[in-house]
Amino acid sequence: MSSVEKTTFGIIGVGGIAQSQHLPNMARAPHIRLKTVCDLREDLLNDMQRHFNVPEAVTDYKELLADPEIEAVIVATKEDMQVLLSVEVLNAGKHVYTEKPLADKPEHVEAVVHAQKKAGKMAGVGFNRRMAPAYRKAKEILHADGGPRNIHYRLADEYWMWGRGFPPGIRVIIEVCHVFDLMRWFTDSNPVSIYCVESRADDEIVTMKFESGCVASIMT
Repeated sequence: MSSVEKTTFGIIGVGGIAQSQHLPNMARAPHIRLKTVCDLREDLLNDMQRHFNVPEAVTDYKELLADPEIEAVIVATKEDMQVLLSVEVLNAGKHVYTEKPLADKPEHVEAVVHAQKKAGKMAGVGFNRRMAPAYRKAKEILHADGGPRNIHYRLADEYWMWGRGFPPGIRVIIEVCHVFDLMRWFTDSNPVSIYCVESRADDEIVTMKFESGCVASIMT
């Protein structure tokens, strides 16, 4: 029986999303070797290193990027660092997977695209809804009938409990951006217009029209 070929990874940022998703997933993935974790918070960094049995821990991400053994890096930091770190990872000749949303301005996204093309490496952003089997089946059904014409998506979760400490406007960053990506994927087209009304912060309805002619509404 042949052994599984592994890709050596590093991760920058070991906060909430890393602890709940990336670190457990990499620890059990047969094709990944997680070599290095990086974070500015040494106590948290050391805890995650021990908990997930990671060989190395560093507080300076440049040390991680200088390691020739590391082939790919996950960037799981706060949003304001994701573009800078993604570009640096690509410039170091490594693949990068960045948490969503990648950026808040088109020119910042374009900087990552430019670095990706120059490096010839893969760059991915953590929009995972389109990978879910139920959504993939839904898209298959819709496109077998000519494609979606009208979509309504309602987010019904416990945000008002677990998100009550967040500042206004954060919901679109941590959750609704997934739905924007999903609508683009369902329609295979880009939006041509978007309109939003709110009754209070983070309690909104968004309407979008796409190049395909589809109209979508999102209730958050």
